[in-house]
Amino acid sequence: ESSADVYDRVSSFWDVLLDDTLPKTASENLRTCLIVTHGLTMRLVLMKLFQWSVETFETVWNVGNCEHVTLTKNMTKMCYQFDKKQSYPSKVCWATRPIWIVLRSKKASDETEKRLAMLQKLKEQNNWNLVEEVAAQEAEHHTEGHKHDEH
Repeated sequence: ESSADVYDRVSSFWDVLLDDTLPKTASENLRTCLIVTHGLTMRLVLMKLFQWSVETFETVWNVGNCEHVTLTKNMTKMCYQFDKKQSYPSKVCWATRPIWIVLRSKKASDETEKRLAMLQKLKEQNNWNLVEEVAAQEAEHHTEGHKHDEH
């Protein structure tokens, strides 16, 4: 099986894990997900998660026996990050040459960020009237958008 075939399977697995499985278990207050796999598959998971180029992927070594990589979720930036302290050995990447790794994650749109901030404020204040105000503003904005489309 080629790396490309494994990458396709890893991508599907990761998408199902993030989009379906973990959100359903969030109500159970589960905070840890353990994935046990081989080195190649681990690098492909990291490639998918951090959007590494093929060149970066090819420079990163597989972890050794009984070694592991730990990722933690940065809730402020809403992305996963390497956790050196909890990884073994305590380092981020194992590469064959100096590389510059740019960590990327799915970034919410400005509109989504605004809605998340509104929901956080609602949660903190327990103010249900705020939801009605925002819904009314969105309805007004939506109506104005259709008026502009007609002209």
